[in-house]
Amino acid sequence: HYQNASHTADIVFEETVYAEGNPFWDADEGQVNFKTYCERNGFGQVDYLYTLLSWNALGGYYSEPDSTAVAAHAKNARTLIRILHSQYPGAKVKVMGIQTPSLDGGTGQNYGANSGYSNWYGLVRSVMGMNLAYQALANEEEFKGYVEFINISGQFDSEYNMPSQSKPVNTRSAATERVGTNGVHPSTAGYLQIGDAAFRSMVGELAGD
Repeated sequence: HYQNASHTADIVFEETVYAEGNPFWDADEGQVNFKTYCERNGFGQVDYLYTLLSWNALGGYYSEPDSTAVAAHAKNARTLIRILHSQYPGAKVKVMGIQTPSLDGGTGQNYGANSGYSNWYGLVRSVMGMNLAYQALANEEEFKGYVEFINISGQFDSEYNMPSQSKPVNTRSAATERVGTNGVHPSTAGYLQIGDAAFRSMVGELAGD
């Protein structure tokens, strides 16, 4: 309701059922297993892995970039990539970064201006720091033959493809202005724009040079 939901009726549920949160998780092995995922779903193999590595549990909670935290995030990415490569050596990996935050005041409005997510400058610095870390990962000798970094922040319109609503410019004017309502999660058009970046990469891969 606070985040301008369209449906405001109370949610009623009758039971809860356990479900795996990670579709690639192998509970028996206690780790990600892409072969198990393929067998479970009837897929032959993995040819391409597109993964959007976000700032959850990382960038948004730092008013300034934290190199130790970014390094830990990149370390986890290496672990994921190595598992895939060991199981499907021919698969290619596309590591996608994230977009820069809203320019229209949405960060503070949506998160109450009481966390790292309300620090626009800190968020932008975090995005850029993560971009540098992922590009460096893709350049490493171990990964450069099959890993590519896709820079989403350079292909995303943070001014117009983030959620917003029109509000009066002041209490005495009939004029309105666009005000952001979410600083870090894109609108539907924004998510489609991220998908466009992945699609362009796929076209380049599949169409050949």
